[in-house]
Amino acid sequence: MRHRHLPPADAFPLELALLADSELLALYGRAMRQLERESIQFGAADPETEFRLEELRVELDRRDSRDALKASKRRIRGLYGQAGSEPPDSLYAGDY
Repeated sequence: MRHRHLPPADAFPLELALLADSELLALYGRAMRQLERESIQFGAADPETEFRLEELRVELDRRDSRDALKASKRRIRGLYGQAGSEPPDSLYAGDY
């Protein structure tokens, strides 16, 4: 089944940021299966496959960082009140 892999000749989205998380993860899975297939069949990956995987990793890392930052902000708001509230000075004691 061809749709389980992402051959270098197949179309690849120009703007990964526009994809939903589920679409991005599915594309990453297809690219990983393609990498495995190329490694087994040819002993090495096609440069296009490696490039695509790196682009996908960068986008996934960007989203993970964004989500972690949002979660941190929610935790801080929960501890210290609404946005714009500052944590007490004692929180920073010894950080200088």
